[in-house]
Amino acid sequence: MIVPPSALLDGLLSVWPYLVGASVFAVAVGFAIPISKKKKHEETSTKTIIREEIQNDVKIIVRSHKEEVPVPYDVFLKLISDYEKAKQEAQKSILTQLALLEAKKEEERDKLLRDLTNPDLAYKDLVKVRKVSNGKRKKEEEGEEEEVDVDTSELYQA
Repeated sequence: MIVPPSALLDGLLSVWPYLVGASVFAVAVGFAIPISKKKKHEETSTKTIIREEIQNDVKIIVRSHKEEVPVPYDVFLKLISDYEKAKQEAQKSILTQLALLEAKKEEERDKLLRDLTNPDLAYKDLVKVRKVSNGKRKKEEEGEEEEVDVDTSELYQA
């Protein structure tokens, strides 16, 4: 099948706006992609910081290269949550150690009070202590034991 040239020309004239639009779009995309890569490269470009110091009459030049790396948002949130967890664990650890120290101080304070107080005198009002014949002490409550009055006047009259 042979297409006459006049029909081909009429077809091109009817679709020329579409062809021009497609070519403009292709050129715009061709310029946009390299520009976005260039901007991305500029964002992550390295920055050189030069620091000069003089020590012992010697000039020291230090060059540090810093490169900024974009961090995705979800990674940033993960870093923050990990930091918060580590902070809470550290606080728990410190509070536990403080509680143990307080308990130890309280125990030492109780020990000092026990050492200062004579146990026989401390419980004198609560418990009566009397010696049993075999040398052991027998503790009885105050209400159960009856006190016997001994007349000692006969011993001193002689």
